Amino acid sequence: MTNRESMGSMSYDAVIVGGGLGGSVLAEQLARAGHRVLVLEREAQFKDRVRGENFMSWGVAAARRLGIYDDLVNAGRHVAPNWILYLMGQPTRVRDLCATTPGGDPMLNISHRRMQEAMIARAVAAGAIVRRGATTLALDAAAGRAPVVTYDVDGERRTASARIVVGADGRASNVRTWAGFDVVRSPEMLRVSGMLIEGRGILSRGRIRGGSSIMARRRAVDRPAC
Repeated sequence: MTNRESMGSMSYDAVIVGGGLGGSVLAEQLARAGHRVLVLEREAQFKDRVRGENFMSWGVAAARRLGIYDDLVNAGRHVAPNWILYLMGQPTRVRDLCATTPGGDPMLNISHRRMQEAMIARAVAAGAIVRRGATTLALDAAAGRAPVVTYDVDGERRTASARIVVGADGRASNVRTWAGFDVVRSPEMLRVSGMLIEGRGILSRGRIRGGSSIMARRRAVDRPAC
């Protein structure tokens, strides 16, 4: 930490609240373009949860364009080259994604925690300043001056001003609330839940009730890319 940082107030080109996939990738891109970036991430270490991430083919194509695909692969992934539609428990159609997408891209499944760690490491390597274990307390976005973020980290209260503040802190975003943005929600049409299943043949022995569906993806790293 420099003496200037220990004074508790700094100025940046961008302050990004939230160091997940969106926040970290944005921080990396801005830092590589020469901007001074601060990322405030509340978790000191990302937790392993009953949650995975699925990149559809267009998401894999975007990851390649952003230059993050290899890091996602190295963080541990399962490449899914086929989209299989089941009806009443039986496969009815198989789509070869590598043969039918513009870039020949499969789907990519990855651990949520490993993905987060890989992306925030990229942000750090690009030169972004990342504060983990930081609690963002307030945003002062009064008209006519640069917005200011107040946060606690390592037992010290600090402020940071920036040309722009980005709220990448999830669907219950505090930044969105502090900035006064209205929330417009579509009617609830779909409810999704997830679980981790170990063992073979479990899904094949189960039953799917009418009006429900199951999307199953493997976590294991056991298949080459397209």
